[in-house]
Amino acid sequence: DLKQFKQICDTSADQMYFVDCNYVFRTVNQACLAAYGKTRASVIGRSVSDLIGRKMFEETVRQKVDRCMSGETIRYGAWFDFPGLGKRFMDVVYHPYWGENGDVAGMIAVGHDFTDKKIAEDALAQKTMLLDNILQSSLDTAIATTDLDFRINYYNPAAEELFGLSRGTVVGRTVQEVLTLEKGGQERFGSAMRQVRARGEYLYSLEQETADGKQYIDSRVSGIYDPGGNLTGYSLFSRDVTVQKESEKSKIQ
Repeated sequence: DLKQFKQICDTSADQMYFVDCNYVFRTVNQACLAAYGKTRASVIGRSVSDLIGRKMFEETVRQKVDRCMSGETIRYGAWFDFPGLGKRFMDVVYHPYWGENGDVAGMIAVGHDFTDKKIAEDALAQKTMLLDNILQSSLDTAIATTDLDFRINYYNPAAEELFGLSRGTVVGRTVQEVLTLEKGGQERFGSAMRQVRARGEYLYSLEQETADGKQYIDSRVSGIYDPGGNLTGYSLFSRDVTVQKESEKSKIQ
């Protein structure tokens, strides 16, 4: 019953309409009319391409409508330029409407305005990409991050170089699984976590023997917090400061 469908649709903030198998509007709700700046009388009996434009219809909509008319439920996201709203990103679902004889008699379309979430998702993706590029290009700082269970989820190329362990070897494993802690390391590890929880960070230096002589590493362990201030993981920043240490010793001598 199109009259009942219209009454239901007009209570929704989503854009909703029904078209027959010839792409002709049989009913359309107020939200859709407002978006296009149209009256109901100017839309009912007209084709979809008349409302959204032939280019948009042929390039973005028609193939999906035809699939729906074949009995398939279609969902997609796309940018639409509405005269009454401007450019909006819509989450669109097409539902086939089955007639009494069991054949598809038309299509019910529902469009939800997803613009704010789309912009936020794109901004987050861009920020994540930018941050990853920065971290990956940090040539002199080894960076590793873990979740609250100390399972490593990020490990940059500088960390591979400094610690001698490949990314594939450590990501997905816990710190305890992949690191051979030196004497007293377990105690230091526990102390580090206690200080991070109490003060937000833990600073320490290591001196170790290598094939090339002594190596000095300065490190900082800190917490990772969400916007609400909740601890979500830990980060390790380490730098090889051997050259600086040797220079300082030479000046003292």
